Amino acid sequence: MRLPLQLGRASLNQGARFAASVWLGPLLLILAAMLMDSWGAVAAFVFGIPAILFGGSALLAADIAKSDRASDIVLDDSGFVIEGGPLDKTRCKWSEVRGCEIVHGETRLALRWLLLSWLTARRSPSINKLARVPVEQLSLSCERTGTVVLAEGEGDEIESLEQLRDSIRGAVAPPQHPAPLPQEILTCPHCHAPLVPAATPRMTCTYCSHDLDVPAELQQRVRARIELDQTSGSRASIVRKLVDQPSARRAAFVIKSCRRLMVWIQPAALGLWIAFLVHSTHDVPRPGGIFVARTAPSDDYLFFYDLGLFALVVAAAFAIAWSIGHAYIANRQALRMLADNFGAVPPAKPGAPSTCHNCNAPLPASTALLVHCAYCAAENVLGIDPRPAAMRRKRERIDLSRGLQRRRRAQVRRWITIPIAALLAVAMVREVRLAWGVPGRNDLPPGFTPSCEGQCGDVTNADPIRRTFTIVADGKRVQTTLLPRGGVTWQCEHGCTIELGGTQVKANEDADTHLRIDHGVLKSVAP
Repeated sequence: MRLPLQLGRASLNQGARFAASVWLGPLLLILAAMLMDSWGAVAAFVFGIPAILFGGSALLAADIAKSDRASDIVLDDSGFVIEGGPLDKTRCKWSEVRGCEIVHGETRLALRWLLLSWLTARRSPSINKLARVPVEQLSLSCERTGTVVLAEGEGDEIESLEQLRDSIRGAVAPPQHPAPLPQEILTCPHCHAPLVPAATPRMTCTYCSHDLDVPAELQQRVRARIELDQTSGSRASIVRKLVDQPSARRAAFVIKSCRRLMVWIQPAALGLWIAFLVHSTHDVPRPGGIFVARTAPSDDYLFFYDLGLFALVVAAAFAIAWSIGHAYIANRQALRMLADNFGAVPPAKPGAPSTCHNCNAPLPASTALLVHCAYCAAENVLGIDPRPAAMRRKRERIDLSRGLQRRRRAQVRRWITIPIAALLAVAMVREVRLAWGVPGRNDLPPGFTPSCEGQCGDVTNADPIRRTFTIVADGKRVQTTLLPRGGVTWQCEHGCTIELGGTQVKANEDADTHLRIDHGVLKSVAP
């Protein structure tokens, strides 16, 4: 029986923190070295100290991400073995277990709340409290390995650690008397064994073959249970996917891949950005003798403009990696929820039926994983709960559909985030390409300047969005994109026409042509 031990959520969170800060430290140190001559000690203070903080944060996050790798615990009649994580292949027999407790671990820093706490001069107790996240540890005392920390958890993961603790305690506890059955449970009048009622007026005891009557009310409940089993096919398929999901090693691989994507997308984006800058200085073709040069915005403005666009590309990659990793972890967390709230109590002895987690009534024999109790209609998942009924914690009953809401939200978030983030990344790269597609005056090759011996002029964009117009000369067409509030100067050797949408303006042959794009329409303006 396999149950998630360490979900891997902390590994994903700390991996994202490592990816966000690992490059900032060296970058700030480079800036400090570049500005040392002009700024002196101020540069070392302004950039050096944050670089050290980001470097320390990255190292701490990498250490936590490594120690909190996803792992599973596989339980059987003889003991358990851990798969994945830092305790991979650790084995312990039930006879060697000396105790299992949940203890307080070292608190972890929540960076966003810590920064906010510093900004408020630590005058807000509520923010200061959020800056440190309490961590609980599942500690096991084993005769062979000593005391080891099987898993750590924070937030809502602590309840799952309690479930795992109870699973281990239940496995090593001496046999106890089962919980009393409700009075309405059908029992055999001959051998007094609890029975699963049939939908017929009479049935045969499965233990002593004695015939007995089935009350009409129980017959109706059985028919209702059969209808529920027939109409819960979609949820049964979800339960099957959760139970049969890949092991912790696959989860650790997915989380590690997501972390690597978040780490290496930043230098990749930087290299792509440098490639765009280099490409912008190459020779510019002159189809049909048409010349175009950017007059606004300046190269300095474009430098920060496309730097911000590539930052959005990095953010989109982060969102994709995060949603994939979070959806994978949500499946593991949903399996814990199934075991904790809907796992049927395994039989006390071989051959006996499993019992309902809600009312302790016997469950019908079934090859399906999801069955409904004939007495209370509670949903039960077979084969995922190792605890005896005496060790089960009483809790408010929840519906399976509500219990799977977190997994469903994670799946929806993934399928929404991935295409939107991918489209955003493509749009940002295209935007940078368009921004540098028109060379600036300083980027032009020697001798490539407008002479105005033919027709020349300029076009400015007064709209808050980018606009693309076309210069047509001798059957050649040159498209030029203007950024918001941008401008270009153009020149063609022969007669040409400026086109935008449904408007056309023929270039003036006697003087410069000055045009402005206003609300998507080309308009002539006075020089």
